[in-house]
Amino acid sequence: DRTVTTVKKEEKAVKEAFTEFQATNLEDTKTKDDKMKQHENDVARLQDEVVKLTDNLKDAEKLRDEAKKALDILHNECATPEETGDERFASRKKEIAALKQAKSILEGWKD
Repeated sequence: DRTVTTVKKEEKAVKEAFTEFQATNLEDTKTKDDKMKQHENDVARLQDEVVKLTDNLKDAEKLRDEAKKALDILHNECATPEETGDERFASRKKEIAALKQAKSILEGWKD
């Protein structure tokens, strides 16, 4: 009789412990499943963001390359070759001589 009572008490205690464990385990599993779904959503969102940013990068690189080509064309059209100091001095000296000659022609024309 004592053994049956003891066994029933132990079975009841084990059953209660199992029920408590089962409830805790189910709650923990649900929490982890919810976190996993959230992480999966985050991964999908971040993958979409990476695709967008990669596309934006490609567009920006294309624009940069086009701008660089345009700059190279302008540089080739507009840039003068580098002159040395002596060459610049000689060019200015010729310009001054030409201006003096033009001035004397204009002054002679008035007379």
